[in-house]
Amino acid sequence: EYAEGGIRVNAIAPGVVPVERTEEAFADPNVVDMWTPHLPVGRLGKVDDIADATLMLATNEWMSGSIVTVDGGMTGRANMPFRPRPARQSAPEVNGSSEGSTVEFEVPLI
Repeated sequence: EYAEGGIRVNAIAPGVVPVERTEEAFADPNVVDMWTPHLPVGRLGKVDDIADATLMLATNEWMSGSIVTVDGGMTGRANMPFRPRPARQSAPEVNGSSEGSTVEFEVPLI
């Protein structure tokens, strides 16, 4: 409804990027070591990474209603700290065969 007036609405969903308010936490190497293994690109984000995405949104006049995730692949991997992986369970046998059967179980998120 705002596009007719030349107004575009977009958002950036940033990942783990050390900034002023998190400076104290990320000064601790243990905190950096906790997050880094969960980032497929192998490093924390930088303010410039977010700035690049912002520039893209600002210069693409056809882009509207978008949320750009800039998180080093963490969301796509869905492997954030403190989230346990589910235990592997074998499928129960159905008519003497486990082929084609499924197992349903709940994994608590911490």
